[in-house]
Amino acid sequence: MATEANSEKRDSDAGFREKLPEDNQFAELAREILDDGGSWQDVYEQVRDTYNVADKAAFEESKTEMPVFEAEVVVPDEKSTSGRRYETLTIDGVEDEEDAWKQAEDMPNVIQVEGVEKTDTVTVV
Repeated sequence: MATEANSEKRDSDAGFREKLPEDNQFAELAREILDDGGSWQDVYEQVRDTYNVADKAAFEESKTEMPVFEAEVVVPDEKSTSGRRYETLTIDGVEDEEDAWKQAEDMPNVIQVEGVEKTDTVTVV
């Protein structure tokens, strides 16, 4: 009886089988599971388990390390006797010290860049 029920179940899902992609290893696995008497639930569990691992691995793979720099700059200061003061800027999103220096020079109110130093590394996705 159970074999008859499985046979009827497989016959009734023929429409879904036809929708499985041709050139896809996961679709081939689904066909094998179904051919061996498995159900669509069995297929789903296999796909879900594989997806969970692949999803986490792909997320980790997409991460990249980026340096963080601090730039010591001179900016205008009307309250100081010299009319200037030092300020430390945090610069991220650049790959090297030269780019950090250029970004610091391009910031508003920066009169002069005194120095740039890599201070940290962050992980970005």
